[in-house]
Amino acid sequence: IYTSDASTGDVMVDIVNNNAHDYGCVDISVARSGTGGSPYNGSVAPHLAVDKTFYIDPTNVAGSGDVTITFYFTEAEIAGWEASTSGTYTRNDLYVQRDDSGPITFAPGNTINAVENVPVTVTSFGTEVALTATFTGLTGGFVFAPNAVLSVDDVNLDNSNISLYPNPTSGAITIGMPANVLPDTIAVYNMLGQEIITKQVASENDLTIDATPLQAGMYFVKVSNENSSTTLQFIRE
Repeated sequence: IYTSDASTGDVMVDIVNNNAHDYGCVDISVARSGTGGSPYNGSVAPHLAVDKTFYIDPTNVAGSGDVTITFYFTEAEIAGWEASTSGTYTRNDLYVQRDDSGPITFAPGNTINAVENVPVTVTSFGTEVALTATFTGLTGGFVFAPNAVLSVDDVNLDNSNISLYPNPTSGAITIGMPANVLPDTIAVYNMLGQEIITKQVASENDLTIDATPLQAGMYFVKVSNENSSTTLQFIRE
């Protein structure tokens, strides 16, 4: 099937069904648009996903299908993403991840349930860009990024890959995280187990905690994401 936007007529997606499964009526949409890059599941710049994502919703879901999908982008959409990575990645590094939990919008709390992660073939479509890949299923949201960016949700938080510095501290203290990874929340507790600081993490800037108001003593920092959590201790001098 060949699809185009209902209002503009611009080409969107081509789907080739490589087996006999009947998918029924198939609804296709752009879940998010843009001409830059966005953090994905805790990644930080320059490790970004392409702004534009797609959502495909067939009437009949295949338990084990075989489909080849071509997604169409403007040159500005792909070049803008390349620029957002500051030259760290090019379009030839792109993979596509299929997520069967729903449309991918990069909104906080956007559920991630990745079921396939495959490399794309990059070709030209006139002056625009086509990204093609083969999947075992058709249902879900589709996000495009280097494989390292799409894999960050596999990182479990533990003391071996997180640090606090400087420790001891008389002012601010920073949480050192693995490359491309951010926790969802940070909480600071005193020796009595009372939570005295809590914050949501949206960027690397949120990994620094102002310990100046704290009294001298030992404190605990709990770092959490949807997969796991870990607790480290520091001393306020």
